[in-house]
Amino acid sequence: MKPSRVAPALPFPIFRRILGLIAGQTGLLRMTWDNVDRRDELFAAIEGTAFHTRVILDRMEQHGVPIDRVINAGGIPQKNEVLNPVYACVLNKPVLIPQGDVTSIGSAIFAAPAAGAFRTIEDAQAALCLKHRVIEPDPHSARVYEELYALYRELYFALKIEDLVVTDLDGKIIEGILRPSSDLPTHLILYRAFTGIGGVAHSHSRAATSWAQAQREIPCFGTTHADYFRGSVPVTEALTPSQIRSDYEANTGHAIVRRFAKLDPLHSPAVLVSGHAPFCWGTTAAAAAHTAVVVEEIAAMAIQTLVANPKTRPISRHLHQKHFLRKHRGTAYYGQK
Repeated sequence: MKPSRVAPALPFPIFRRILGLIAGQTGLLRMTWDNVDRRDELFAAIEGTAFHTRVILDRMEQHGVPIDRVINAGGIPQKNEVLNPVYACVLNKPVLIPQGDVTSIGSAIFAAPAAGAFRTIEDAQAALCLKHRVIEPDPHSARVYEELYALYRELYFALKIEDLVVTDLDGKIIEGILRPSSDLPTHLILYRAFTGIGGVAHSHSRAATSWAQAQREIPCFGTTHADYFRGSVPVTEALTPSQIRSDYEANTGHAIVRRFAKLDPLHSPAVLVSGHAPFCWGTTAAAAAHTAVVVEEIAAMAIQTLVANPKTRPISRHLHQKHFLRKHRGTAYYGQK
């Protein structure tokens, strides 16, 4: 889609002044970019996060939560002169930017009445919330984004259940008219090799992918990890040039299977593919998706642990085994079932 179809005659001045860009003109919804540079990419990324935020706010309002304004706090919104005007125009709501550090203010607001410092949460808000500056949406740019948002929603919600492609374990399409995922050969090898799994989830989540790119296992630094994995989150060996050139996706699956030659895939329900990203699995598709969320959280906590103390060692084998076995196998007793 070419931006000239919807570009306003009078763009929001701040876009033009800072980046030389016009609302909706960076190619956010264009299938091909013929003039892309780093400014385009950054501006489109900001537009994209704003559109996704609007999807969330729309859903909240549909369920009875009125939203009259948006408070953008934290490092990026308080330091990025471009982001807040984009959000104001995409959301078509005033955006408030606190003038100061907001770290832990929300926690303090709720804790203060409990400690008797204020009578109500509203009193605590009035006393503790910082002053803010307000950015109002520009009418011209807001109209542009209103048109683009309709297209964004159409694309965002385009995938329907009937669009999913069903194959057998040989990759033959049983249902659907679209092509299956290019990663299908990897998934099929895992299904055939790991009896008991009923779903595979492959993501490129930031923290877990960082460990994969570093070609490092994720050590078990705490019991959160131990609740889900009977050991570190393993990493595969790197593929050879010939394995990459030919049957790349299948060879990715074979590399995973080789890594699990002495591991139980249900006791270690994920792997980091060296230089790539995590593959996760479970007894069902929902369990596989849950594992992907768990792995990302474990990966992020491990990074933060090493930042806090680079000399941190994994927890003891006894503590690790205790936490894993109390939730798994026949000896499990954790929970209310």
